[in-house]
Amino acid sequence: MLGRASVRGLVRLHQAACLRQMCQASKRHLSNTSKAALWVDAVRRNSHLGAQLDPLKLDYLHAPKEIQPSFWGLEPNEEFPASELQVGSEVEQANSVKGVFDKLSDLYLGTMAVQFMHMDGSEHRDWWLERIEGNTKEWADVSQEEAHNAARLMIESEGLDLFMTKKFPVFKRYSGEGCEAMLPCVQAMLEAHSDFGGESCVIAMPHRGRFNLLTSVIGMPPRKLFHKVGGGREIPLDGWVGGDVTSHLARDADVDVGNGRSVHVSLLHNPSHLEAVDPVMLGKARLKQEVSSQGAVLPLMIHGDAALGGQGVVYESAAMCNLPNFSVGGTVHLVVNNQIGFTSDRFKSRSCPHSSDLGKMLPSTPIIHVNGDDARQVIRASKLALEWRNQFESDVFINLVCYRKHGHNELDEPAFTNPVMYKAVRSRKSPPVQFSNELVNEGVMTAEEVSALGEQYKAFLGDELKAAATHEPEQESFKGKWAGMKHGAQVDMTVAIDSGLPIEKLKEFGLASVDVPEGFPLHNRIEKTHVKARTEMMEKGVADWGCAEAIAFASLLSQGNGIRVSGQDSERGTFSTRHSVLHGSDGSTHIPLQNLDHGGRVSTKVCLGVTVHRSIIS
Repeated sequence: MLGRASVRGLVRLHQAACLRQMCQASKRHLSNTSKAALWVDAVRRNSHLGAQLDPLKLDYLHAPKEIQPSFWGLEPNEEFPASELQVGSEVEQANSVKGVFDKLSDLYLGTMAVQFMHMDGSEHRDWWLERIEGNTKEWADVSQEEAHNAARLMIESEGLDLFMTKKFPVFKRYSGEGCEAMLPCVQAMLEAHSDFGGESCVIAMPHRGRFNLLTSVIGMPPRKLFHKVGGGREIPLDGWVGGDVTSHLARDADVDVGNGRSVHVSLLHNPSHLEAVDPVMLGKARLKQEVSSQGAVLPLMIHGDAALGGQGVVYESAAMCNLPNFSVGGTVHLVVNNQIGFTSDRFKSRSCPHSSDLGKMLPSTPIIHVNGDDARQVIRASKLALEWRNQFESDVFINLVCYRKHGHNELDEPAFTNPVMYKAVRSRKSPPVQFSNELVNEGVMTAEEVSALGEQYKAFLGDELKAAATHEPEQESFKGKWAGMKHGAQVDMTVAIDSGLPIEKLKEFGLASVDVPEGFPLHNRIEKTHVKARTEMMEKGVADWGCAEAIAFASLLSQGNGIRVSGQDSERGTFSTRHSVLHGSDGSTHIPLQNLDHGGRVSTKVCLGVTVHRSIIS
């Protein structure tokens, strides 16, 4: 006897078979124009499954039959004017099925593919169609200078890893080998951000490739890294603060983006808890945007492929992307897709084709897939992502498909559990070598130039290693807006601080917390149990817990300190202990403490948000 699950499975198989038969039957009665329209739509929707995205060529994704013209009963040599279809100017010149297919293959089935047909709103889909099939091709221009600079960054990235392998053979550095294209990808983002008037960028990233990005793009002197790896400290030994492990290093610096411009980059410290830094980055970016403007600050999350789909904090952070008090005008998500977690391969670590499929849960969020071996396409992907964010203030994902040369760290043997993958990894040339050879063959660089770049950087690292022996770290924190801040160890904590206020001032603050405009349509129970009750308490000189909280908030506001209260219970406490935002019966709202006299210097923000437990407190 079949179990219930088996019966359901048979029913689904029968339904799928019936659907295929109906599809085949309907195709026989469609005109060639209708068939071609369905075929073009299938290519647009499914190109990410059939494009050449895997540098290892393991072909783990299988292109659906629908992207082949034969599936729709169209013959390759059949004459067919593409102008009869709703296609862009890049395609409409073709006059046969084969001509259309060749053009669609060039646009959709190469080393870059964009998932955009799932998005809400024709405006968003048309934007991508214009850039892929139409005449809007500024993003596609990659100059010789950009290609040369990309090669330099990739050569430096590989050079750092090879140097550290020799000088620090047992150090776990979580190298960027295999994903060197991450560096020109980030550099191109910073340049595009500056082109759109951007001033700063806040980055959250894990440990893999961190040293490479720090030294080659963000400009950390390698001597600081070598000093830390050798057992030194990254901060002065002044007795009040400790250091962190090497793979958590951070940096704030101005990054040169050409033409005399720079972008201030803040790479945040990375805890070993994967993706935990994401909401911290969003919070910092949001604050910087409130000080300047939303477009001026670029939030960039760099994810590992396994952690992206496996860590709940990613979903929590993404869920806040369009909320009024949490939005940062679009986050760029760069997935450095090694195609493997610690030992878990792509088939066992997620239930969807791509690690970046998280982006499909967000409204109008495109996903750009790109092969990490094609540095030019990686640069184009960055330009497209930044143009999209600037236009629509919406999140965007870049799925940078690459690989990890070593195991989880350089001392791990990945072939124990992933022999097929690592046979492919160890039988190929590195991305920097491949791209440099490509530029030499094109005449953009000479073999001597490529060799000189590698040798010069190797000599530079040698000098930096010597300098690391006498390096004295400087205090880099508590500067700028943080100047004057003191650590607890710098203050005598045994001395009591008088933080009290006169009783009359406390009563004034208590009354201010229930100050309701005349005529405001307040709920009668709140008027009785909250407004009148608190007013009576102030007359008696007593306060309950909720009243004490409101008085504390008011005291901070009166001294020029802004307040932001976030969370699901921020407007009304779980047991109605708090009513920081009053709601009228007509849908209007009123924040009593917003009207507190503080000279117009600060404000109070009550940010009602999603029920998230980790990201909201980060």
